[in-house]
Amino acid sequence: MVKVGYQGIEGSNSEEAAKKLCEIKGIKEFELVPLVTSRGVVEKLNRNEIDYGVMAYKNNIGGKVQETIDALSMINYELVGRCELLIHHCIFVLDSSVKLSNITKVVSHEQALVQCQHYIQSRFPQAEIVKSLDTAISARQLRDGVIDKTAAVICKKTAGTSRDLYLIDENIEDEESITEFRIIKKGKFDISNSTDIDGKTQTRINFLKLLTNNYSYLSLMFLCVVLCILGGFINLYFYVIAGVIFLTVVILLLLRKYLRLKIPVTNVIGYWKYYSSAVSGFDPNQMHDYLRIVEIYQRADGLHLTIWMGTDFSTPYVISTKILATSIDSCNGNLIYWYTGTVNIHTNASITGIAVLEWNIESKSKQINSMTGWYLGAASKEIGGLKYTRISKEEFDYIKNSKLLRI
Repeated sequence: MVKVGYQGIEGSNSEEAAKKLCEIKGIKEFELVPLVTSRGVVEKLNRNEIDYGVMAYKNNIGGKVQETIDALSMINYELVGRCELLIHHCIFVLDSSVKLSNITKVVSHEQALVQCQHYIQSRFPQAEIVKSLDTAISARQLRDGVIDKTAAVICKKTAGTSRDLYLIDENIEDEESITEFRIIKKGKFDISNSTDIDGKTQTRINFLKLLTNNYSYLSLMFLCVVLCILGGFINLYFYVIAGVIFLTVVILLLLRKYLRLKIPVTNVIGYWKYYSSAVSGFDPNQMHDYLRIVEIYQRADGLHLTIWMGTDFSTPYVISTKILATSIDSCNGNLIYWYTGTVNIHTNASITGIAVLEWNIESKSKQINSMTGWYLGAASKEIGGLKYTRISKEEFDYIKNSKLLRI
């Protein structure tokens, strides 16, 4: 059974979003776990106590949900889905005996209060505005006597009616209200660079080392001599086999330099996302909205890098023109790439320059999942910092194929 934690409690909009996202993701058997806050969701994910987490991310009226933004900074997460809900707010009191003129407080989640602020000001100008952890929690607290009888709460209609509260008014949002919810899971990769290389990558590295090792060449040449001796005494076919092995050694010696260059880059091949921080300042939207996603891959002519950004994923934002990997077979290394791309819509300068990334791993058996460095724009003369973190192909494909990050 898949466990899906969500921000809020039963009857909240987040619960509805969690059900919708499970349907979108094709998760048929799931258990919904109410965790009240975004922080609670992240903490459970970090402890591997839930498989997925659902949180409200932003609203077209209230903007980004700050508690979610703060919580996401506590986890290396993988974005796997999103949905939008049309939000309708209702206002309830405890029962029909409560007079509207006697209402002293309006209680709800911060986002709901922002989305209904003009309604509140016009209908209850004398009321104190009180923030709560969740709209449905506000309804529960009013029913249970946790908050004053003279308070009104704003919540989803079913959250109020299911608790036998008295409905004053519905659809009280100031304008059409749409909230984006996101479903995430704990990131696949440990960005501390302390986990072992996966078996497939390690096998490839070991194979490359075998093909470029002096002892391998000596062993093959010794085998050639043995086969030649056997050919003289037993069968001439041994000469043919010896000739094939000798030709293989010659080919490997000719390719040795190229093969050795592939050893250090094998550990950086894959899918990444990165954030940049210019001297002029860091754009926090990069962290969750306008991600730059990167594919580092190997071709016959060497290593290549392609970057897409949240503008038009049909065309790469930046491509590498040259890449160098230094510190062969070392726990510390650099990836240096020269890049070119489209015209920057903000500065009208062509996007060309150089970037340097550095990594540090505890031992040669560890996976490179995080790299940091800097870039220098040739045309813009802008300089800034870079942080690359490895992501799964699932997340890469989701971001690249969705409209989520389009500006």
